[in-house]
Amino acid sequence: MAEKATVTKLAPKRPPIHVAAYGGPGAGKSYFFSTFPQPICVAHFDARGKDLPFWRLGKPGPLQKDKHDVEFREILTADKQLAARVEYYHDPLVDEPKAAAQFLERLNRLPREIEKGSIATFVFETVTSASLKSRKMYEYDLKPGAKDPRKWYGGAVDLLDEVLLIQLPALDCNVCVGLHVSKIKVEAEGTMVRAPFLPGRLMESFASQWPEIYRIYVDKDREGKRRLLQTESDERWEAATQIQAPDESLADYRRLWKVWDKMQTPS
Repeated sequence: MAEKATVTKLAPKRPPIHVAAYGGPGAGKSYFFSTFPQPICVAHFDARGKDLPFWRLGKPGPLQKDKHDVEFREILTADKQLAARVEYYHDPLVDEPKAAAQFLERLNRLPREIEKGSIATFVFETVTSASLKSRKMYEYDLKPGAKDPRKWYGGAVDLLDEVLLIQLPALDCNVCVGLHVSKIKVEAEGTMVRAPFLPGRLMESFASQWPEIYRIYVDKDREGKRRLLQTESDERWEAATQIQAPDESLADYRRLWKVWDKMQTPS
């Protein structure tokens, strides 16, 4: 009797995703981003200490400087593989800003590193801090004589316009952007909802370039504190998903693919 042929089921194909996650302080944006595929490269504009969720991925190394004068720290796994590289874009001397300019130069090198496989996930933390440092670059460096501070704000918005709507969406890897919550409601599908906080005109145009927009929040139940994701808009919050990431799922990369994997797996 002839042997029955066996069918090999291939692992589901998961494409790189571009995620904008917004929530209040302590909601767990960095923790969520740290669950994404490695190696992870973090552009960290936030205050020191807010990068600690990435340290849990392995053994953090010492603070170093690369040849471009950017401070960074590598986190290595137990088998000495790179789990994450956290790059710090800070301006300790506020009237001598350099963080924004360093990051713009860094963006030019990213595509080649992604193509080589050196970066699987790129994280931008956060838009709020990057906006502040961009504004200071215009205030003290590019337009120091401007009497109208709106020119500093306008310059920062122009810069972030290019970064958030053109450059980051074009990267061929997983991309994560951290944002805070806007106190002003915006119109979405005929209703007024809370959305990610963005400067100026970006409030209206940002969602057009980000296919995955998740609200991240903390929920407490009998099992304790849980970080959850809202992936579908409702009457209060803006959200969106193209991969049908489950609504109210735990804030973990692996939990995003429940529906996608079922659609991709041969029956």
